[in-house]
Amino acid sequence: MNFKINTIRKFEIEHMFDDTDVCVKLFFEKVAVENLNFDELRDKLNLKKVAVNKEEEGQVKEEGSYNAFLYMLRKSLIGWEGIVDQNGVVVPFNENNQIAVFEEVQKEVSLIRKIIVAYSGINEKNL
Repeated sequence: MNFKINTIRKFEIEHMFDDTDVCVKLFFEKVAVENLNFDELRDKLNLKKVAVNKEEEGQVKEEGSYNAFLYMLRKSLIGWEGIVDQNGVVVPFNENNQIAVFEEVQKEVSLIRKIIVAYSGINEKNL
């Protein structure tokens, strides 16, 4: 008898950024690794495709290029509430905005920690 564990599950994270009084909700759906296409990640990690900023010396990281675990976290982000641009306009969910929002999420240590704990399905006390 073969068993397959269903690793697909949804979860949401609520977070209050220090510089605002708005509560942001991020919605995730953890997908099975075998259902992810890593070609995009491979392309971004290919040194020939890393964007070069001519104003600064050397190469700079292209948005959306990171290790496989962060890539899986970003691909698991399926929506949000409470995210607005500088003009107060609601930011719609699409792949480009997903990358931009996840770039900001990574900068907020307490938020990325919440996401990793929820994604991993472990208790925070065990970290």
